[in-house]
Amino acid sequence: MLRCIAMFMVVMLHYLSHTSAVLCAGVPANGRLVTGSILQSLSIVAVNCYVLISGYFWSAQNVTVNPDGAWARQWLLRLFRILAEVWFYSILIAVLMAPFAKLSGQADPALPGLHLWTIARYLLPISTKHYWFVSSYVLLYLASPVLTAAVQQLSRRQLRAILLALLALLSLIPSLSPIVLELDNYGYDTGWFVCLFLIAAYLRKYILDPQDSRDDEPEQAAASRWSARLEAAQRRLREGSPRGFMCLYLVFSAATFAATAVLCAAAGNWSSLTHWSTVPLHYNAVFCLLASVSLFCFFARIRIPEGKAADRIRRIAPLTLGVYLIHHHFELRDRWTVWAERLLGQSENPIVFLLQALVSVIIVYAVCLVIDAGRAWLFRRVESKRKVSL
Repeated sequence: MLRCIAMFMVVMLHYLSHTSAVLCAGVPANGRLVTGSILQSLSIVAVNCYVLISGYFWSAQNVTVNPDGAWARQWLLRLFRILAEVWFYSILIAVLMAPFAKLSGQADPALPGLHLWTIARYLLPISTKHYWFVSSYVLLYLASPVLTAAVQQLSRRQLRAILLALLALLSLIPSLSPIVLELDNYGYDTGWFVCLFLIAAYLRKYILDPQDSRDDEPEQAAASRWSARLEAAQRRLREGSPRGFMCLYLVFSAATFAATAVLCAAAGNWSSLTHWSTVPLHYNAVFCLLASVSLFCFFARIRIPEGKAADRIRRIAPLTLGVYLIHHHFELRDRWTVWAERLLGQSENPIVFLLQALVSVIIVYAVCLVIDAGRAWLFRRVESKRKVSL
């Protein structure tokens, strides 16, 4: 269920970004911008949650190489399916949108009207970062067997020490720095995805999964003061209720909004704070990370009864990547928000804007789901025919 909600949040983030409906340095605040920033603060956890879900399940895989190679075949098949879906939309949408293509630079003489970089963007979507998320996601998937094997071999203290070092370097320091750091990619890279993978693996092995919640260290391992505090925090997480995790998510999301609002206002007077005013909304920001983990733990704690609702969620969840690939295609990402504003208008009234944003995102989300359901049906037919022919 969280996967479906996370992708809805991604579409919302893109809507807010392309309509410039969020607070920013140097722009006077109004009701519309405040409403947009609240939505942004609630939705900024989307990418982190999506990666945490993948890390949670991928880290549970058995990476032992079986004599018959069954695991390797399944791993390669899953990779091929991801790449096939990416290429399907990257090329198909480009062909359909060719009459309206965004041409840039000098056209290739061999292909009038098409620039070489434009062609490469569609034929090599991973290498050109046509979809930055998919590029990082695929690299994470390629590394997942190695990461999983490491998690299974490391002790709890070793894994925790690695995580703390990564979080200090990739999250804490960038969150507190008012200047641009060369190492900081704001969470838009595979390095941050690896960190999220290890967080999810740690949560699964020691926090959320009861059978793995036991301590694998001797009693004297927690003798130091810091170790004792970490142990206490871990026990509280293990015993946390869904309501408590939801409250934490709302608290950290409110902290993201408050930090953004304060820093944007301050940057209006001190331009040197302009970069820092964007930091709370980076994927690797501390408040964003804490909100992401809280929301992830909330959904990990709840159980949806078997029935029609659970069946619908299971059918929709695999289609969510298609929602991203469609609405964020290079030829559509700047257009669909324009179409939505033409259809529903653009109001400065915060209540009306909120309704416009929700309706626009719901329409785009639903249309993309329907389209990807057709793509999934087509892929299943092709796979079934291939199996018959074999």
